[in-house]
Order: sequence, then structure tokens, then C-alpha cells
Amino acid sequence: MQEKVVKEVMCKMKSFKGVFEAMLLTEEDRKTVFELEKQAEQRVIFGLGRGHNEGVEMALKRKIVIAFVTDAEYDKHTGQNVILIQNGEIIGEEIVDLKKLEELKNREDSLVCGTFVLYKNGVPKIAPEPPIVVILPKRFPEIEEIPHVKNAVLGSPSVPADTYLKEKMHAESREQIGTILIGFDLKNSSKL
Repeated sequence: MQEKVVKEVMCKMKSFKGVFEAMLLTEEDRKTVFELEKQAEQRVIFGLGRGHNEGVEMALKRKIVIAFVTDAEYDKHTGQNVILIQNGEIIGEEIVDLKKLEELKNREDSLVCGTFVLYKNGVPKIAPEPPIVVILPKRFPEIEEIPHVKNAVLGSPSVPADTYLKEKMHAESREQIGTILIGFDLKNSSKL
């Protein structure tokens, strides 16, 4: 039954524009991606702070994890991807609502760079805890519509993990592509 559910998820994902490869992660792949993400967390992201990829972390905790190769046409999961946290407070965030972004451009307490807003009262301070760039998970209700699927979550891998996955799927020669991970659990898994 698990194999049937995995095939259904892969089929559903490949029906979305911009998705063209899929691979079920083995336990070894999961460990490698986890290690690559931990290494990436030691690097400074966007010059703002160290990273923490919550999306990939959550996907890897699910029973089943599938990697997909996507291109620029993939637009299924828009919305906020990144927040900047220091000492438990959001000091910056990606804003995808253009109206809200325009309002923030006109305020004196925020600095807007593209779609990223840095709040002036939250400008990174010298503190025992440096800022952390959090890459957010995305819920995936379309996948949860498939029978036996629950807790579906999407994560966007860091560059090292993305490179590893593309090499495993023989997709590294294609330009302007990326990878995503979809992790999910099974409903009534004791009956599967």
C-alpha cells in the first residue's frame, strides 16, 4: 500500500507545471541531506545570519520523503519563505503581499530590499545570540487530498543538499532548476 501511495504522490506532483523528476529518498539519502543542511547552517545567509532550514527539517521527520526537481515554471507554493529572528523576535521577513510591501516602504521603521523587510527597531544587534535566517516549511493540502496521506510538508533544500539531490537524479546539467522535498506521513499506517 505504501508503494501505491508514493506513486500517487509522485504522479500528482508531476502533474503540476514545472515539476519533472522525482525520487524517493532512501535512509542514506535522508542522512546525507540532513548532514548537508547542518553544514549549511554554519554559513551566513544573505549576510544576515546563520540559517536554519525548518522546511527541510520537518520534511525529513516524516515517514516518507520524496525529492522533486522543479524549474522556474513551478509556482505551486508561493508565499513567505524566510524570516529573520534574533532573541526570539522577528527582526526581518520576506513579504509577498505587494500592498503590504508598498505600505512598509513608506514607513520609517522599516527598510525594504526587494521583498525582504528589515525592521529598524529589530536591526540585528550585538547580542549573545546572532540573528538566524529561518527558511520556512510550506503546508501541502493538495497532497493531503490523496487517500492515506497526512502531515504533508514541503521544504526547499540548501545549495549543498540541492546539488546532491540533482546529482542523484541526474538533473545537474539542466539550467535554472531547483529541488524541493515533500515529506508526509501515512494515515492508519498500521493497516498498510
